[in-house]
Amino acid sequence: MRLKNTTSDYGMVSVLVHWLSALLAVGVFGLGLNMVGLSYYDPLYHELPEWHKFLGVALALITLFRLLWCVISTPPLLLAKQSWQKMAARLAHGLLLLGLVVLPVTGYLIVTAEGKALL
Repeated sequence: MRLKNTTSDYGMVSVLVHWLSALLAVGVFGLGLNMVGLSYYDPLYHELPEWHKFLGVALALITLFRLLWCVISTPPLLLAKQSWQKMAARLAHGLLLLGLVVLPVTGYLIVTAEGKALL
């Protein structure tokens, strides 16, 4: 498998960044869900938010790298035959990338608005 994308396949870097982003996003989401139900006296009350922030920063950095990689290594051609399918695929991909950018930014704004350090 090549490092960079070709016109027919994604390269190894794109595949690794994709799955790392997916794992980090699921991890951040899962930690966020678990934090909601913690009481103040729970031993994880102070630990889980730190992990949540750490993984969120890692996701933001991976997303930044992913966006730069999209410029360096263009994606393969879409297999969709219909123009509406191509448009739907681009829209879905764009919205997912937008989410990967917006969520870490809003997390940063929420944490720093309270006057706390990010990490």
